[in-house]
Amino acid sequence: MVFNYRSIEWRNLKKRVLKRDNYICRNCGQLCLGKNRNGYSPIVDHILPVKTHPKHSMSIANLQVLCRACDNAKHAEKGRGYEVEPVTDDGFPADSEWR
Repeated sequence: MVFNYRSIEWRNLKKRVLKRDNYICRNCGQLCLGKNRNGYSPIVDHILPVKTHPKHSMSIANLQVLCRACDNAKHAEKGRGYEVEPVTDDGFPADSEWR
């Protein structure tokens, strides 16, 4: 099953969860309002993952508000897959074959 995060049902449920939790991260207690880069924009998180528990994907009891920082910490896979190439002090790749 592919979960549709763009469906009207999900959007409405997400709004209900945000209101229920008063836009406060359930993990750290930070107020999460708006879209900002400081890590405190609100995320509605599935407590039991959709991948392993699809029948609970639209259950309000399985949803919680997390700030972006706590959501990223919970889902370590979000930060994987990107290897940063070493660079020199001037910002160019350190690989001698590059030049």
